[in-house]
Amino acid sequence: MPPTLVHIMLLAGGIALLAIGGDTLIKASVTIAHKLGVSTLLIGLTVVAFGTSAPELAFNTIASANGNDGLVFGNVVGSNICNIGLILGIAAFLQPMVVHTDLVRREIPIMIGAALLMGVLAVVPLGSGPERGYGRPEGVLMLALMLGYAWMSVAIGLRQRAQTATIGESIEEVSADDLRRPLRVAVGLVIVALAMLTGGAKLTEMGAVGLARGLGIPDAIIGLTIVAVGTSLPELAATVVAARKRQSELAIGNIVGSNIFNVLTIFGVSAVISPVELPEGAWVSLGVMIALSVSLVVLSRTRSGRVSRFEGGVLLAAYAAYIAFQGYEAFAAQAGSAAGGP
Repeated sequence: MPPTLVHIMLLAGGIALLAIGGDTLIKASVTIAHKLGVSTLLIGLTVVAFGTSAPELAFNTIASANGNDGLVFGNVVGSNICNIGLILGIAAFLQPMVVHTDLVRREIPIMIGAALLMGVLAVVPLGSGPERGYGRPEGVLMLALMLGYAWMSVAIGLRQRAQTATIGESIEEVSADDLRRPLRVAVGLVIVALAMLTGGAKLTEMGAVGLARGLGIPDAIIGLTIVAVGTSLPELAATVVAARKRQSELAIGNIVGSNIFNVLTIFGVSAVISPVELPEGAWVSLGVMIALSVSLVVLSRTRSGRVSRFEGGVLLAAYAAYIAFQGYEAFAAQAGSAAGGP
């Protein structure tokens, strides 16, 4: 069997495990949250957002341990770009989404701050890490900020608990079986889901690295595109379902919460495991991530206070342009390498 086909099969199998594992983790986490009486808003910004980011965490942990800096950086930044450009774009195109709660408005500036912090730390090292990149001190700082954000989210969610609807009333995608599932079964499903995520992450990395080397495409490009979209499938499923059920807060909260988690936790953990050097072309992707993050502020302050179908189409067009640019850069680099060869 041709090596390229083997790598594609590994990549497809890994992405499938990541998607199934992520979906199982979300359902089990929602069951646990329901049994413990956690509010829906808290679920949208924490349990669902963090749960759907679990594939990125599993993938980056393994990639970082193996020293694949391009994939580590590309997966986080690419996932954040994918979350806003592709996932929010699709969701808004299907169903315009209102952005009106104080909770979501507070999270958007935090998401922008996390994106800006990633850019600043790339050129202002805190310790003895890479000159242009992220060392362990930067990773520890990100994780410390994440702990502060998590504490704030839980405190706010618990204060508003009495004012929010129950899970069964507020999110229609949760089935009666999910609500009746025993707590011990839900905990067991979480363990199984984590095992699937770990296995899927390893298969995805093997397939992605194999394709990158076989086709002459840099690891960062693969991480920014194929892997980023593949590990974002749980966010896509949860956000699209929430949008179709007219659960705007859950849909946007999932995206914003996931983006914060991706930078502060996933990238923070990756940098602590192994310093991450800034790959070639990283500033373009960082700029796109920051620009799309800021665009949510603009969209939330329009007269209608919502992300319309037209604006969803604009986000999709921006994402398509970004992917086209990355593809052009990759093929141009590959052609240049071939021309300079023997």
